[in-house]
Amino acid sequence: MNKRQKQGIINFPSFKKLGLLFILLSVGSHLNLWSQSKTIDSLKHAIAQIEDDTLKIDLYNTICLEYIYRHPDSALFYIDSLKYIGKQYHNDRALAIANNRKGVYDMVTGDYAGAITELSKAQVYYSTTNDTASLAGVYNNLGSNDFYMKDYHSSLSNYKKGLSQLDRFKNPEIYSVFVANLSEVYREMDQVDSAAIYAEQSIEMAERLKDDRKLSIAYFNMGAARFKMHSYPEALSYLNQALGYDRIPIQYSLLAKIYKVGSLVALDRLGEAKVQLEGLEERALKAQDRVVLMQLYQVKNKFYKNNGQFEEALHYAEMYQAISEEIHNVEQTQIRENLKIKFDISQKDNENSLLRREAELNQFKLINQRNLIWGVGVFIFVLLILLLVLSRMYEVNKKANLRLRSKHNVLNRDHKNLEKINTQKNNLFSIVAHDVKSPLGAIMTSINMLKDNINDFSEQELNLLTSELSRQAESLYDLLEGALTWTKSQMGGYKFYRKSHNVHSVLKEITDLEKTRVLKKQIEIIDEIPVDFDVWVDAQVLKVVMRNLINNAIKFTAPGGTIKFASDKNDEESRISIIDNGLGISQEKIDHIFIKRQRYTRKGTGDEEGNGIGLILCSEIAIAMGGGIEVKSTVGRGSTFTLILPNQKAK
Repeated sequence: MNKRQKQGIINFPSFKKLGLLFILLSVGSHLNLWSQSKTIDSLKHAIAQIEDDTLKIDLYNTICLEYIYRHPDSALFYIDSLKYIGKQYHNDRALAIANNRKGVYDMVTGDYAGAITELSKAQVYYSTTNDTASLAGVYNNLGSNDFYMKDYHSSLSNYKKGLSQLDRFKNPEIYSVFVANLSEVYREMDQVDSAAIYAEQSIEMAERLKDDRKLSIAYFNMGAARFKMHSYPEALSYLNQALGYDRIPIQYSLLAKIYKVGSLVALDRLGEAKVQLEGLEERALKAQDRVVLMQLYQVKNKFYKNNGQFEEALHYAEMYQAISEEIHNVEQTQIRENLKIKFDISQKDNENSLLRREAELNQFKLINQRNLIWGVGVFIFVLLILLLVLSRMYEVNKKANLRLRSKHNVLNRDHKNLEKINTQKNNLFSIVAHDVKSPLGAIMTSINMLKDNINDFSEQELNLLTSELSRQAESLYDLLEGALTWTKSQMGGYKFYRKSHNVHSVLKEITDLEKTRVLKKQIEIIDEIPVDFDVWVDAQVLKVVMRNLINNAIKFTAPGGTIKFASDKNDEESRISIIDNGLGISQEKIDHIFIKRQRYTRKGTGDEEGNGIGLILCSEIAIAMGGGIEVKSTVGRGSTFTLILPNQKAK
């Protein structure tokens, strides 16, 4: 078992095609998405049956992963096969996979310099593609290689570069591996606060993934970090959670129990510590892991010392010292190898040339230092004066601009109000000049004719004349009532008195008044509004708007046509629709009335005259109520006018 296995750093070599494929080196086992049930023999048999190069590359890659950590030399044949495909068929992806696998092989076999060379080649290829997962895998392997060489800073840098290539939501399983690795690197660097932060993230991600193995490792990492922080109760809690999982790797299980014993000793719970120590040394010896043994001997030394068994404490102190020196010697050898490798990689940088250049630059700086200081001083002084002047000018201009902007806003608001008032005035004058004057003239003519010739009219003619006078007077009254309501709502002189009103009864009242016109045109009225359908509205507004919309529907519906009343309601608004199959109106005319607010009139199907102001008044009154009027129409097929009113709850 190599040193990397002893430290428990997680590593994964690749993701391309195979999805998530990572190695838990601390356990010496791996997860393979190709299928855990497929043996190497079956994969070899599959290669013989496949001619497609892309699939063959993936199979070679899978077999490499099967061999590389347990029988690394057996993986070389398949690495060479990948290189052959890459060179023979100019397949850069095959070469990149071969370089990545060869880098892992060199790392496992201790050729760290060779590993850096091969992994760097793979990094160059993946950096030019969108295969961020494989690029992250290369960075992970570089980080693992640096970890082997005890270059924790470089290891940390490579892990973070790999992590930056991943989206934690799109690659949650891969991302969680990096987070666990970072926690362990920070712990080796004795940066336990950072180790705890990443361990916490690792716990959250493993819980979302519902992966017991990762959860056990994440809880161990947090427990180990808390142990190093001397937060022993918290350490015990996390270590117990880690040990509660059956899938916890053996090295993590052993270290978790050792740290648990250490925490119990620190808390002076020696009885519990003694129970936990039973059989632990035999299991650690069986694992043949020097780091685990070193931690165990240190903990047992403290246990026996605190228990007053100084002979046993001395024995384990000597055991700890011996294995600690052995590990230290190995680490020093690795550090020296690391330094040599780093020097060999960077030897292209000519140190002597850099030193000479630095000396020349220093000499130049000494010669010009005094002049530079004076120049900079004068420049800073002038700059400060200029900044003060500019700052003062900026504040003056800023205040002036604020005053101008405020006045400009007031003028704009007044201008818009004047335009609105002028439009209201024109509409009102238009109503008085045309729509009021004409009906009044007709009424006066009829009255004068009746007064001068009353004896010349038959009873039937008198009835017809009085009926016409009544209709004209009622029409004029409705016009004035609507205009008055609209004018007050526009000028702020009308206060809406909202309460619940039954729509069905209002519509019945209006249709009863219009019964003569409906019968004359033989129009069918279909009322689909529920009897209990209520709306929150001003009664006058509802009557004015509904009367206008129904009059409009009767006016433009041909004899024998149909007018339908419908309704709808949700949490926010109520809708009352008047639907006819009459003449219809074009979208251009709809915009003319409801957007441009311009009058439009035409004769009805029975040559009825109109004033062209009714729909505008209805729309503006509805808007003033917080609602509106929605129009859908097809020329020749009819129209649907919908009054929209806010509900009491929405208001």
